[in-house]
Amino acid sequence: MSALKVETDIVVAIADPVVRKRLHGKIKGPVAFPSLIHPGFNPGSNKNNIGYGCILTAGSILTTGITIGNFVIINLLTSIGHDVVIGDFSSVMPGCSISGNVRVGECSLIGTGARILQNLVIGNRCKVGAGAVVTTDIPDDTTAVGIPAAAIKA
Repeated sequence: MSALKVETDIVVAIADPVVRKRLHGKIKGPVAFPSLIHPGFNPGSNKNNIGYGCILTAGSILTTGITIGNFVIINLLTSIGHDVVIGDFSSVMPGCSISGNVRVGECSLIGTGARILQNLVIGNRCKVGAGAVVTTDIPDDTTAVGIPAAAIKA
């Protein structure tokens, strides 16, 4: 990929966190990565921190004390409880519920309609299947599916 010559705003709108991170690493030149925030997105309290390059969509709701890393996608109709941290390049698909005090690592993907109970850790590069209910911590590089969510071999 050749370097850009003039300052350009770029949004990387690819759902797969690993691909999004890889593509971001190939962008060269004077660029800015603004966050796109839909007017129907509820940012919650002023105690929330949102990184750059994020895509925050309609109907999603943040509460308070939340940290959203850089290049995170929060898709439609997702609710995020208090004191949640979502790592860089992660993706949360439509209709998810993330309870309070959850940590989601970098480059993780939370599938459509998944539920994550409070006080849990989802590791780096994890995948949580659509409709899964996470009741225990998920270690790095794990795919978990089902109710309750359990690790599967890829």
